[in-house]
Amino acid sequence: MAMSIKLPDEMIEEIVSWMSVKSVGQLHCVSKQWCSFLSYPKFIKAYLNYQSNKHEKFKHILISDVSQSLHSSHINPNPQNGIDTISIELSFQGKWKKIVGSCNGLVLVLNKEDVAFLINPTTLEYRRIPNSPLALPKRGTSTAGVLEGDLLCTFVDVYSARMGFWRILESISHNGAIPIHGFGVFLNGVLHLLVGKYYCSPSVIVSVNLTDEKFFEVPIPTITTTSLLRFYGIVALKGCLCVLGDRRNENEIDVWMMKEYGVVESWTKFSVVRNTFPFCPTPVCLMSDDDIILSAPGKAKLIIYNKKKEQQREMNVDGKTSKCIRIRTFMESLVSLMIGRETKGSDYIA
Repeated sequence: MAMSIKLPDEMIEEIVSWMSVKSVGQLHCVSKQWCSFLSYPKFIKAYLNYQSNKHEKFKHILISDVSQSLHSSHINPNPQNGIDTISIELSFQGKWKKIVGSCNGLVLVLNKEDVAFLINPTTLEYRRIPNSPLALPKRGTSTAGVLEGDLLCTFVDVYSARMGFWRILESISHNGAIPIHGFGVFLNGVLHLLVGKYYCSPSVIVSVNLTDEKFFEVPIPTITTTSLLRFYGIVALKGCLCVLGDRRNENEIDVWMMKEYGVVESWTKFSVVRNTFPFCPTPVCLMSDDDIILSAPGKAKLIIYNKKKEQQREMNVDGKTSKCIRIRTFMESLVSLMIGRETKGSDYIA
């Protein structure tokens, strides 16, 4: 006679955490008990933590191509037959002109009417985000400023998906600071903005912790070069905060990576030769220690750049040269957008 053995929930959680999101999704169909267990917030959080740890090894990117449709793509660190990645068109109807950013597997996108949607590219759930009644006439979606002859105050609007309303956080302490990069980078539970009082003024990284809603400053790299350097972007690579510098009198851009968060001495630099880029390229993610994927504005292409050899080539997607307008990275997750007032936890959109 067969004897059934019930494993502890903690052990089941550990085993399932090693499975792919697709396999976990299939387990939902096994029984009501499995579906309930896999939908429990504690498991979803544990699974998210595991996915976060392997995120840099198994990178996914979301692409808006020239037709403004959305494609999910898994990057292959060891390309076969010259194909760097295979993309899958996602079944989100409409024209998508901008991919703002991602957090915990959720991605904020804008359609051609500037309507914001929060989507999960893995589960294909989506939710419309209402316009903020607090914001001034739009220039961006992350921050806005009060302008009366001069820029007096900069603030951040926050939308709670759980509660369903917008509110304003306290003003950024750096009065007159405006975003240089346009959008923030979410890392370590903190939203980071590269700002300056004027476009070419010295840059500051202003950050807001969405847990306690406090603003603080992250130190920028200490520059000793005599080159004309302008910081123009902020990204996250391999779990590290990075700022991008354009040496305007040279043919290179600098990528400064903060190896130890918050420690100014941990900033390290590598350079990318601009070559034929009409505008400053933006790093998307690292394929390996030497290969980095770049988004090339003005070319609608993805570029794979080898830092050691200082060589570049066009990225091959689906057996052909990529044609993309916008691109962001995301990680697979089971985080649901079907949330309401009864849901506990932090669910801010800034």
